[in-house]
Amino acid sequence: MHPAELARALEERGFESYWVAEHTHIPASRRSPWPGGADLPQMYYETMDPFVALTA
Repeated sequence: MHPAELARALEERGFESYWVAEHTHIPASRRSPWPGGADLPQMYYETMDPFVALTA
């Protein structure tokens, strides 16, 4: 769902705020493994920039 669509839907349902993730930069390599095991899940690579998401 596009951030603007989500914001409208939340407002219609009485929500007063909309929060987004702030970690937008995924390192190209890392020295320590991800604590959750194996590889970092792909969904973390698709996080939107918070300023862009909240401006929409």
